[in-house]
Amino acid sequence: MSQGRKYYGIDEFKEINKALGFKVKKTTQRNYDEQKRKAQRAKFCKCKTCGGMMTYIKGTNSLICENIVEKKKSKEVDGKTQITKVTERCGTVNLVEDKYVPYLTYLFDGVPGDQAVIDVKEAK
Repeated sequence: MSQGRKYYGIDEFKEINKALGFKVKKTTQRNYDEQKRKAQRAKFCKCKTCGGMMTYIKGTNSLICENIVEKKKSKEVDGKTQITKVTERCGTVNLVEDKYVPYLTYLFDGVPGDQAVIDVKEAK
């Protein structure tokens, strides 16, 4: 007794969708929206110290800041405070939690190596 129900298999659903004119999303095809990823990279990888874009080390959970910034250093000489401006690398390191590593991989997937990505294999 089927009680008016008919059971379909996966292949039959594909044929039914095709007959009704429904478009079926392919699960293997990814939408690659570079503008959206670029905005997400700028937001997620922003340096807290200097505000520049941090560099992702591929295969790890590390973001490092290699931006050149101008820092003021003060030094006391003979009771007088002497302020000098020094240009150096920011050097801030951000260790991302393990649960966000797949998100980092998604953000930097397909980004050329010279744009904020360091490959661990090349660095050795």
